[in-house]
Amino acid sequence: MTAKTITGSTVYVLALPSLVTSQTGTSIDVLSLSGKILLSGKTNSGGIAFTPSLVYSSGSLPSDASGITLLTTALQAAYSGSIIASVSNVQNLLTTTGANAIVSLGSSIINNYL
Repeated sequence: MTAKTITGSTVYVLALPSLVTSQTGTSIDVLSLSGKILLSGKTNSGGIAFTPSLVYSSGSLPSDASGITLLTTALQAAYSGSIIASVSNVQNLLTTTGANAIVSLGSSIINNYL
């Protein structure tokens, strides 16, 4: 759901869906997928359109409630209305409301995915 990259002294967090599937027996013909992306949790019907976006940049990942809230709400905005909004982990992100719940989810994202 997210990707982190560091350039110099700046940390960037991108809204970027997982390109990995945990389904066994999945057969992918990579030669027929030019210009298309396979997303975990969605079937491939000619590729899925999702534009990755920058949701956070700073000297470090956020560690206080204010910064974590900014990161989490930016992720929510990036995925809201997207074609993968119904995938379970994205749906959980989009349905989380309330200041404490948003900070808790954001902290989990930072600790487990970034």
